[in-house]
Amino acid sequence: MAPNATVLFRPAMLGDLDRATCLTGALGIWSQWDGYLAQGRGKALSAELALRGIPLDHAHTSGHASIRDLKRLARAVAPKMLVPVHTFPRRFPSIWMLSRSRLTANGGRLPHDDK
Repeated sequence: MAPNATVLFRPAMLGDLDRATCLTGALGIWSQWDGYLAQGRGKALSAELALRGIPLDHAHTSGHASIRDLKRLARAVAPKMLVPVHTFPRRFPSIWMLSRSRLTANGGRLPHDDK
């Protein structure tokens, strides 16, 4: 992989990255609460990275963004479509109605065209 590449991955993908032989010089960044690293899955991931000589840094991202901040982000990006994840389906239309965006609730069908 390119020396400046970033890959967001789940631990289940580690074997694929091993087979791709792209982990030389890799650095893991944990962006959740560091207490999770002391629990089962976090411990397992830490151990797997350590076996490969991959250091694990912690850069916690703060909790959930406010609706106001999410709206600012949506306006700045001006997407053709927003796909909410972990949201309140009943409140969704009133919160996210942006003129240039098509919307779909969790589990909704995404269109295959760009109309």
